[in-house]
Amino acid sequence: MAKILVLNGSSRENGNTEQLTDVILEGVSSTRINIRDFLIQPIVDKRHVPEGFTTVANDYDQIIELVLQHDVLIFATPIYWYGMSGHMKQFIDRWSQSLRDTRFSFKEEMKKKKAFVIICGGDSSMAYGIFFHHFIHNHGGFSKK
Repeated sequence: MAKILVLNGSSRENGNTEQLTDVILEGVSSTRINIRDFLIQPIVDKRHVPEGFTTVANDYDQIIELVLQHDVLIFATPIYWYGMSGHMKQFIDRWSQSLRDTRFSFKEEMKKKKAFVIICGGDSSMAYGIFFHHFIHNHGGFSKK
């Protein structure tokens, strides 16, 4: 069975995104984390300099290790100002560092994963939830436990 990791990017505990994710994944075994509970510092972009990125003391590596241990990633985020939440954006921005980190084969490992996005925003977010619920349970290969 696929190991599923849900990365919740909402800043609000028990908010619409979390509730929608609960409905969509009802009965599906998964590991869930709230990105808001981790300290993820921004980095200075050093992709194009020989020395590369400098080490940043925070919780980012803990999340990346979880990501690499799972087969399926579900990114759950509210939509704020036409984009993902700041927590989710900060996390994804740090992928630039993981791509150059010799401890990980990040790009190769990420190619092996399935990924889904749960978005919540606007007046009819439950309509999106119904679609994702149907898709995940009928086409995503997930089985209920």
